[in-house]
Amino acid sequence: MSNMFNLKAILFSMRQRFNRNSQTDLTILSLHQVIQHQNQMLQQLQSENQELKYLANLDELTRLANRRKFYAYFYEEWEKCSENSLSVIICDVDFFKAYNDTYGHLAGDVTLKQIADATQNAVQEILDPNSFLVARYGGEEFAVILPQLEAEQALKIAEQIRSHVAALKIPHKQSKVSSCVTLSLGVATRKPDDKLSPLELLMNADKALYKAKSQGRNRVVYSSFRQNCEAKALCSCCESA
Repeated sequence: MSNMFNLKAILFSMRQRFNRNSQTDLTILSLHQVIQHQNQMLQQLQSENQELKYLANLDELTRLANRRKFYAYFYEEWEKCSENSLSVIICDVDFFKAYNDTYGHLAGDVTLKQIADATQNAVQEILDPNSFLVARYGGEEFAVILPQLEAEQALKIAEQIRSHVAALKIPHKQSKVSSCVTLSLGVATRKPDDKLSPLELLMNADKALYKAKSQGRNRVVYSSFRQNCEAKALCSCCESA
């Protein structure tokens, strides 16, 4: 009888221990599932955050970098290129308002997409895709940032962009310089020894673009920092005289 009682006690104790172990195992399993679910949620949130960040820097129409991304990249490269040249190209579609008035805004949007692709491809044929930035600068303007590139190389790329867009042969009956859509491009370069601010470099590229348009459009013009300094000095002399 005593042996039977001892056996029951042992079995009861084993059952209790088993139940406790099972509960512990279930708790551990539940915790593992919760942690796994939280990790999955975190990865999803991180992925969505990256997607939102990407879209925030993207031009919706052309899928190029937008103006916000342009300036962020420009100032980042300005800081990194203190001992190297930094070139900028600003492009403008010739007589684009007349194009929209003639063919409609939907056709204008399609044309801007084609020009965006042609510009990206033109630069990519010469440079590594990760070594430059093409952006929609605003309206019918595009801009290219070329870190560590001298003026001669930047001019070569600008001419390549111009010829790639011309090769699209998009009809433009209202253009005064061609039967097809064309670009005017301004190029500026900051050399390491130039005492030039970021804003002045962009202004030089914009001045070069203005010259390209005033000289007949469908061309590339380079704006030299030294030429601009000499022009300012000449203006100062004229004013003082």
